[in-house]
Amino acid sequence: DTPAGASNTATTAWAMLGLEAAGQNPLDVSAGADTPVDYLRAHVAELSTSGDLARTVLALEGAGVDPRSLGGRGLVAALLKRRRDDGSFEGWPVTTAFAAIALRQAGASGGLGRTLSWLDSVQNDDGGWGDTPGSASTADGTGAAMEAIPNTEAARRGLAYLRSVQA
Repeated sequence: DTPAGASNTATTAWAMLGLEAAGQNPLDVSAGADTPVDYLRAHVAELSTSGDLARTVLALEGAGVDPRSLGGRGLVAALLKRRRDDGSFEGWPVTTAFAAIALRQAGASGGLGRTLSWLDSVQNDDGGWGDTPGSASTADGTGAAMEAIPNTEAARRGLAYLRSVQA
C-alpha cells in the first residue's frame, strides 16, 4: 500500500502486473531475499474472491510461475470452482472478464464459452459494460470485457462505446 503500510496480496499482484508490463520479471525484484512471489506463496490462504484469484493467476503466469500449485494451493482450480452456473464470476462483468483472461492465460479454457456468452449477454445497449449487469457503462468495465472477448462483434460495439465517451 504505502512504504510504511502493511503489504497485501492485492497490491502485490497489481505491482507484479505493473512490473511485467514494464518488462521486469517480479522474480528479479526482492526485498532482502523475498520476491513478490514469495510473499504471495506465504499468503496464498488469503486469496478468497474470484478477483483475488484471477489477478494472482495473471501475475503468476506473467512471472513464469505455475498458478496450479502455489504454496500447496491450486489457484486455477480454485478460480474454476467459483464460476457460477450461468458462466459468470460473482455476477460481475469486470470480475468475469478478468477470470476469463486468467483462465485463458493459464490454459484452462474448458467451459470458457459459457463465460464469454454470459459477458456478451450483459453488454449494455450503448455497447459498454458496467460494474453490474444493467448498470451504467464504464470505460474500465468495457475495456476488461473487450480483452476477454477480442475480435468479436461485442468487442467492436465496445470499441464504439469507448470512442463515444472519449474526452
